[in-house]
Amino acid sequence: MSETIVDTIIIGIGAAGLLSSIYLARKGQKVLCLFKGLGATAMSSGCFDILGYSYKRSDWLSSFTEGYNDLPSEHPYKILSEGDLHQLDSILKEATVNLGELFDKFLYGNYTKNVLIPTIFGTIKPTAYVQVSMKNAILREDTDMLIIGFRDFYEFNPRLIAHMLKTALKVFDICNIRINYAYLKTQSSTTFPKISLETIVSEIKSILKHKRTDIILFPAIFDSIETVKKIEKELNIHIAELPSTPAYRAGIRLNSFLVNLAEKYGVSLIHADDIKVDLEGRRITRLRVLSHNRILEYKAHNYIIATGDLLGGGLELYTDLISGVAHIKETLLGFEVENVSIENLTKQDFFSRNGHKLSRIGVRINNSARLVDKNGKELVKNAYFVGSIIGGYDYNVEKSGLGVVLVSVWKAVNEIFRGE
Repeated sequence: MSETIVDTIIIGIGAAGLLSSIYLARKGQKVLCLFKGLGATAMSSGCFDILGYSYKRSDWLSSFTEGYNDLPSEHPYKILSEGDLHQLDSILKEATVNLGELFDKFLYGNYTKNVLIPTIFGTIKPTAYVQVSMKNAILREDTDMLIIGFRDFYEFNPRLIAHMLKTALKVFDICNIRINYAYLKTQSSTTFPKISLETIVSEIKSILKHKRTDIILFPAIFDSIETVKKIEKELNIHIAELPSTPAYRAGIRLNSFLVNLAEKYGVSLIHADDIKVDLEGRRITRLRVLSHNRILEYKAHNYIIATGDLLGGGLELYTDLISGVAHIKETLLGFEVENVSIENLTKQDFFSRNGHKLSRIGVRINNSARLVDKNGKELVKNAYFVGSIIGGYDYNVEKSGLGVVLVSVWKAVNEIFRGE
């Protein structure tokens, strides 16, 4: 059995795991990242949310600073910033400034200010950052927008999106943005449209002879942002992709960008079929990993757990129908997270303004991003928990998912450097 020793081992290859690995590797650490799948980031809209909504306000937030005081005390932002808004601002500033390749080049925006952007559902969402291929879709006063779809590509219906978006604009009290739609032809309706770049440009030129617009909105079907730039250059008009869910490319593109950046800085990415953790006292001493039918042994000074929530596999739920209780456990170390009545978990209030209990379930952490029990006692000294495995917030309601990722990662990384 081979043994490998590194500075830090990260488990998880979503945004939390990859950002952790990038920050550490850029500072010279030898980093190993273990993963089983792509991570939930690949299933995201491709935007980078910080905090878009408050539990106590009906309107969207122009900045995270507007909603901070309304957050509950168990929220990761409150815990990691020790209840200090200025400290949260400093964390976000340092984290974004120290990764310009992501926040200044791949993404467009600012952590201090939310923008409004339409989505493929015809809704409007507040977010802090969008991919540069989406920046022209940010809602601005006195604008004509043309949503373009593909005639036989039924997953993206520009007519329906336009109708829904007009309604959403009224809800947001935005009255001087005009929405229109058009269709291109495709060769296939089974997957993404199989249509050449030349054909796309030619057909749009024909459409523009009859329909005036300032911006053309596309589904995120292209593998590369450069393709959007090429179309924009050929047409000499602003082009933008809409934030989207799988199997569109926006989330996959963000995940791939982070993977490439991690590899650029020398992070070793290892696929793991299974991971066993050895604990001695309150410290992880080694990991035994099954990878490609081989048992490998890894040791590190520190470990970052970025395995995700119930969706990502970082948590498991077991139900006891006799007692009517659902037991939630952390999957890697086996710690019990919470016991909840099945009735509370099955309530049909997923769209409640206060969120749903299931979405808020996760591990408890202290202000160092270390795992603690309900009494605040540290359970593991050399492990840090980051990203959506943390409980106490509902990213669906708040639009705060990658913001919690960023803040928890930055705190964990700095704790590791402080201990060197």
